[in-house]
Amino acid sequence: MMIGIIGASGKIGSEIIKTLNVKAPQEQLRCGYHSNRRSDGNQWVCVDIDDRNDIKAFMEGCALVINTAGPSERYSQKVMEAALECGVSLIDVGHSRCYAKTTRLNKGQRMIYACGAVPGIIGFIPRKLAEDFDHIYSLNVNIALREMLTLTAARDLVTASQLPDGKASGIKAKTENIPLIGDEVYRYQFSDEESAAIDTLLHVRSSSWYMVRDTDDYEKLFSSTYKDKDEMAERLCRLYRISMAGREDYLKFVIEMEGMKDNRPKTVSAYLNGISGSVVSGRVAAAAALALLRGEIAENVPVRLAMLQNDEKIWEYVEKTEAFRLFEVYPYSLAAMSEEESGEI
Repeated sequence: MMIGIIGASGKIGSEIIKTLNVKAPQEQLRCGYHSNRRSDGNQWVCVDIDDRNDIKAFMEGCALVINTAGPSERYSQKVMEAALECGVSLIDVGHSRCYAKTTRLNKGQRMIYACGAVPGIIGFIPRKLAEDFDHIYSLNVNIALREMLTLTAARDLVTASQLPDGKASGIKAKTENIPLIGDEVYRYQFSDEESAAIDTLLHVRSSSWYMVRDTDDYEKLFSSTYKDKDEMAERLCRLYRISMAGREDYLKFVIEMEGMKDNRPKTVSAYLNGISGSVVSGRVAAAAALALLRGEIAENVPVRLAMLQNDEKIWEYVEKTEAFRLFEVYPYSLAAMSEEESGEI
């Protein structure tokens, strides 16, 4: 089968190509680029993402197209509409409200969006942990990302954070110890459509979702006024360029869940470690592509990765693509882990 990849020369697109070439060498890849064409044995085609006819021409003959082009609010709807006209299944690493507004697909067509690291697999993990609970009282999600942000990724992050245009957000943070991330880190609470959807799905009584940084740079950045979200995205890119100098990439998730199992209190803490946000996003998107092509996706409406019904099978493909270097679940709280790390227990 032919798999088309839009934005193939970018960081996430490159990881998708690498993963599919290794894990599914029998599949043909059509790699759509705007610049930076490569010679790697795959089919490379120049595609103008601003021209819907060009997108449709690129999709012709594909069983599935994966979109990594962004920012999502600018391009996702164009790609989705082209896929609907062509009857091609679509995976979009980005997130856009256009998918939630679409209630019908062509026969046999599938669409998965928000199919990366954040949003994406970060919403999937609490569902996996929840399988061992009867009731969930609290959910604590910590996301630590260290990677050079592209302007596109920064725009998507600012949009997902639901910041008010031009206004200081008043984000505050204090130094904390978060096991497996750091002794003195800053947590910045955030919410987006995916975190709200997961809280509702799991009937969580209380939840907290945080971005974790090892400096207070977010507080300084978001406490200032700005002209619009584009300006904020540019500032965010500059911040990451400065903070990343001479440092290695990583993506870490630390998640704590408390509730009941068989009428007894239960607490677990999960730790996931990935090479970087773009590597995890690329491998997760590749995993979803393999699951879709193997007939594991039943939904006939656009659906978030985090909300897919066949979660056990999807996770099998995520494991096959080695999206994470480490995934451990511990039968105790983060507070107990902190005490253990400090030698108190």
